Amino acid sequence: MSLRLRWRSLDDLSAGEIEAWSRLGREGCGSPNPFAMPEFVLPARRHLLGDLELRIAWFEDASSNVVGVGVFTERKASWFVPMRHLRDLRTPFSFRSGLLAARGAANAVAQALVGQSDVAAIDLRNLPAGDVLGSALRTAAAEHGGGWHLRHSFERPVWRIGDDRHALPWPKDLQRRQRKADAEGGLQSELCIPGAGDASYLHDVECVDHLYGRPAAAEPATSTDAGLDTLLHTHLRLEHAGWKGDAGSSLQSTPAHADFFREMMHGFADIGAAAFMQTRLGDEVIASSSNLLLGDTVNAFKIGWNPDYAQYSPGRINEVALCEAACRQWPAVKCFDSQTQEGGYLAKLLPDKRTMLSGTLALNATAHRRMQIARAWRPVAYRVSDPDL
Repeated sequence: MSLRLRWRSLDDLSAGEIEAWSRLGREGCGSPNPFAMPEFVLPARRHLLGDLELRIAWFEDASSNVVGVGVFTERKASWFVPMRHLRDLRTPFSFRSGLLAARGAANAVAQALVGQSDVAAIDLRNLPAGDVLGSALRTAAAEHGGGWHLRHSFERPVWRIGDDRHALPWPKDLQRRQRKADAEGGLQSELCIPGAGDASYLHDVECVDHLYGRPAAAEPATSTDAGLDTLLHTHLRLEHAGWKGDAGSSLQSTPAHADFFREMMHGFADIGAAAFMQTRLGDEVIASSSNLLLGDTVNAFKIGWNPDYAQYSPGRINEVALCEAACRQWPAVKCFDSQTQEGGYLAKLLPDKRTMLSGTLALNATAHRRMQIARAWRPVAYRVSDPDL
């Protein structure tokens, strides 16, 4: 397969091309990545990037169909990359890196990017080690005298759902907390899926007491105009509660971050890819998580809970309930990706790991040699600079 690479700006893209980009990400992509889709990129540009210009790598086949998209920014030489280079889109909410490529097109996209561009190097952060396109890029770069220069790696907590669809085991301490909550009406978790094309509709999903498996009363389906906005309001309020709000790291602490989140979730809801998990104690929602469903993966985004009910561990219960719901509601889902760093409470809940890589891909021999030389001063570089800034 021979592809044509075109460098575009967001302003150049028509509504039809943006829809084709979105369709590539949700239907035809061999490595689903919500952070490379227009539903993420467009709100990020409006609310998070200021005057930063984006370069869109647009890959077309002989019939002018888009089969690959990459989103980058241009960077000057730095302590870590001693030449002008491209860098993946980075925001406070870009939890993984990588391009989109149609199924079966990874090698062609990689060859086009390496062979048809005048770019010397690409700096990537949080790229899954098993990413098919990432592997194809490293191979293509090596064929042109380049190479991959690893800077950092870590193990991200994930859960790979087996073919038997067995739910994630409930830790004994959470079972005890569930029993304690029974005295105050019991905890119930419900999956809320804003309907595609109608951001106000919530699917009526049966609620289940996850400790005992006994049915509980489901919340009626909501069809008012405030459906998704109510979910967003509750989620933002809970995510702001407790230490995140106190530390100024919650979404609501920065109005632009909250605006980005609302617009992003509306966009993903419009294509049926947004999902919220809520846990209630009686009639009160005490925990909420926002998630993005693409291909075979549920991608966690944010979680919040009411610290007044910390004795029940509502955040942990909410996440285990989400994993259980993924088994029940989405037969095609094979993975729950926490989108977090290693360690933390999710590392104790989720049994599997995914290796994430950060580094620089030198696309030719000259860039490769410069990166090798730059390793000599990397210890100094870490003292005076941050590779992610």
